[in-house]
Amino acid sequence: MDNKLKQLIEAERMKYTGAVSQNFSKHLARLRKASNLSQIAFAEKLGIPPSTYANWEQGRREPKIFDLFNIMYVLDIDYEEFFDIT
Repeated sequence: MDNKLKQLIEAERMKYTGAVSQNFSKHLARLRKASNLSQIAFAEKLGIPPSTYANWEQGRREPKIFDLFNIMYVLDIDYEEFFDIT
């Protein structure tokens, strides 16, 4: 594959990843707020630094799979509600 094609593919991938990440971040913030928790309080319940959680909500970082399960456990929700599956 030539370099230009690789760059185009990477640019498209980043657009998609950014949109998914942004939607996830907004959804995560909605779930947290619905539980009446601050970012700091929620981070404490998850056992992570508040800066890590803030990065998730701001779309700068994504949680690992373990963190996703931990979020669902702390919020006492199932995967359908967590991933907004209807």
